[in-house]
Formats: sequence, structure tokens, C-alpha cells
Amino acid sequence: MHFEHEKHQYFFEKFLRNEMRGQELAAFHQKLNENERFRKDFDFYVIHRKNILEEELAEYDKNEILFKKPQKWGWFYAIISVLGLVLIIDYYLSINYDKTIDTAVRRKPLIERINFFSTEEIMPEPKETEKAFKENKIEKPLTKNYSTEPEILDSTQLFAEAEAQLEKYIQNNNIIQSDYFLMDSLMWVFDGIVTKERIVALNMQTDSILDDSSLQMLAFKSLYGKPKASQKQLFVEYWKSPIHFRGYRFSGKKLLLFGFETDAPLFFSFDEPAGTYYLFMMDKAYSLFSDNQFHKISKE
Repeated sequence: MHFEHEKHQYFFEKFLRNEMRGQELAAFHQKLNENERFRKDFDFYVIHRKNILEEELAEYDKNEILFKKPQKWGWFYAIISVLGLVLIIDYYLSINYDKTIDTAVRRKPLIERINFFSTEEIMPEPKETEKAFKENKIEKPLTKNYSTEPEILDSTQLFAEAEAQLEKYIQNNNIIQSDYFLMDSLMWVFDGIVTKERIVALNMQTDSILDDSSLQMLAFKSLYGKPKASQKQLFVEYWKSPIHFRGYRFSGKKLLLFGFETDAPLFFSFDEPAGTYYLFMMDKAYSLFSDNQFHKISKE
């Protein structure tokens, strides 16, 4: 026979500790007399109470090991490969551009603009006969043309010079910083009602007085591995902001955290009647607004 003592453990403990009074005590006795299944669960719990409490307290002493998602370097090699492919394609496009378009201005490949390599041909040194010919050559004086007609400029050359000047300006002024990604993880989301009942039960079971943060930590750790407590998972991404923004952005399915350490103890719960997610951090609880907007969380 399968006993469901965990379902009524809170009321069993309250009765055994003589904390029930008035109508609650009368209702408990009435249910014991009328509900045979409830009475069998109660008898089972009374007999095995000591072992049940020892097993639950033993779970708190076990060190919970949360494995971080392994950091892979595949994305780094992928970026290098894509960058190399773009440079190769741009180089061959530049060669075909110079062959197909008759212009005096040569299109420089991207690999030359970022000054990684240079594809300019090195002119050979002139021979001795050529040097002697140049020395003996008499240059004619230049004559200026004072024609009043306006100078006709090549439109292709003008556009090429304007494009080169614009690209140079963009490269020199591209100093905009953006958020950068740290890691992502799937986090368990616990049922809000089960979480509250567990906190109350732990508060009654422990002999020492614990603060709220320690009690919440024990409650969430004791719920791991129990399917009734954790029925949801939430996809969480950790980001770092260059302006030191600390907060979150929630779409209802994915949560983006800004300014949080990746190893910070965070827990989540879901209130089914209200349809609201909650973030628990130390002794603070924050309701998550699923409006896909930035919300600030102050660091205390």
C-alpha cells in the first residue's frame, strides 16, 4: 500500500506537537474517524516519524553540487573561420571589380583596409642603364594652363574618394560598446504553494532559530529532486553591462540577468493563481514582470 504522509505532514506534526486548537482540532479528529485512508496515513507517520524526520534532516547536510555548464570554445573558432571566409570573398570580389570596371581608382580589399596584410606589388629596383637614362633625361619645364573653362572631374573618382573618406571616418569613430554574453542555464522553477508549506514545515521542525535567508535556502534545497515541487524550467542568460546596469529583462519564457555573478545562489518559484514568477536572492524576493522591458534591481 502506498502512503501519502508527505501530503499531510504539516497537519500531522501540528497535531503531534499539541499545537492544534478549537475548530481545527475538532475537524482533525472528525477526519480521523471518517476517512479511513487519512487515518492509515496518520498511523504510518506516527510509527515512522523518527525515521522520516532523520531522513529529511540528513538531506540538508549533503553538499549540493551544481555543475556549471561547460564553457566551449567552438564559438571562437567559428568566428575566426567566418572572418577568414569573408576576407577571402572580399579579396576576389575586389579583383573582379578592378577587371570589370574601367577606373583609375582601385578598390582596396578589406584585408588591406584593416592593415593585416598588404597585397601591393613591390616594384623592382631599376637597372643601372635605366638610372643612367633618367639622369641624362632633360625634363621640360611645366607650363600652366590658364584656361577659363571649368575643370571636368571623373564622377567615378569622386564617388570612390567619398566612399573611402566615409569608411575611414566610421572606422575611427566606431567606439560604441554593447552588452556581452557570459553564459546561459536551465533553472528549476518550484511551485509557490509547495515552497511556502516547506518553509513553514522547516520552521517547525528545526530546534534552532534561523533567519529568513537561511530558512529559504534550506527550503529550496530540500525541494530538489521532488517532481511535485519542480514542474517547470526557466531559460536564464547571464549578461554583463558596460554601464554597470543591474537588473533583468523577462519575456515570459526567457530571463536575461544583467550584472549578476554566474555563481550567485538564485532560486525561482511560480505562483499558479497569479501567474507570476518570483526570483529569490538571499532574503529578498522579486516578482518578475514579463513585459520584455528592462527592470532595475538595486544591490544592497
